[in-house]
Amino acid sequence: MWSAKCDYVKKLIDPEEFPHIMKKVGKTAKEPGFCLGNGRYAAEHWINSHPDGSPCDLYPDPHYVWGYNGMPVGAFKKALEVAPRFDLATYYEKEHTCGKAGQSLDGRINEYGLLYKKKPPASWWGWAFYGYNHSKRA
Repeated sequence: MWSAKCDYVKKLIDPEEFPHIMKKVGKTAKEPGFCLGNGRYAAEHWINSHPDGSPCDLYPDPHYVWGYNGMPVGAFKKALEVAPRFDLATYYEKEHTCGKAGQSLDGRINEYGLLYKKKPPASWWGWAFYGYNHSKRA
């Protein structure tokens, strides 16, 4: 589930075109489609595909952060917070098929460039998440 403002959504690639474009973006990748937002997973990837996006999170337990394994069942206490809520290591599962797909700063910035021909703004959530040192940024 997600919520977004119209001024953000209008920046996104047409959702009917997005799966075809993501197929080209991930063409050289070795990871399965769900790791990179390809195939049927493009629809899930679409809303957070733009560098101007500001994700948020409702679930405060670090034992479930993505996927279907360990997903909470039934009602749970929601705690709205800016995402990503946890550090990068929390999202990495050593035994998962995706390896470290989606977990590199360069990969994320390259995808933004391929999709939107744009780099993230200085306020982008990913700078801190990926441990980028702003003092060295040109």
